[in-house]
Amino acid sequence: MCADFAINNATLLGAHLIDQALLLNDGKVKWVFCDILGGHWGVDIGNHAHWLIKFEDDTLFNIEVSNVSRADRPRWRALGDRGSFVKWGRDPQEPFMIKGDIDAATEPEAHYARVRTDFDGMVSELAIPSLKGSWKSYYQNISEVLNGGAELIVKPEQIVRMMRVYDATMKSVARQQVVRMTE
Repeated sequence: MCADFAINNATLLGAHLIDQALLLNDGKVKWVFCDILGGHWGVDIGNHAHWLIKFEDDTLFNIEVSNVSRADRPRWRALGDRGSFVKWGRDPQEPFMIKGDIDAATEPEAHYARVRTDFDGMVSELAIPSLKGSWKSYYQNISEVLNGGAELIVKPEQIVRMMRVYDATMKSVARQQVVRMTE
């Protein structure tokens, strides 16, 4: 399987996309590669980053973050032997949060995921709306952990794993080569 994540606005950092890749595949990471273009166009930050994360089961995640690309790309794209999954658009909560009414967030139909399959020459496509997200639930969980002893939804082990992969990608940038992982 190959999964391709892209975002054309650097407001969503690559670390979040790496975290999402690790949530989608909990297997061992075999190797990582990353290249970052930075310091161009009069700014001193990474302007465009490209990550490759290869898992031991041969799943390959291709992640791109850019604050200079003006070309639209799907937010998610997963390719398999008999089908594909393509998702356009960002989390619909952001514009509603800016307006002060995050609970009213709705996803435009144009951003529904599209699943296309081909079984024995029979091609079909299905549009799938996203599950309704809740940014507030993350912070509610933190409050409940601190005040009432609830269990954390996001475990420290998840963060440690993500940071190991992220740190390896930064080594890849410095060395300009693939970095093998030993999780």
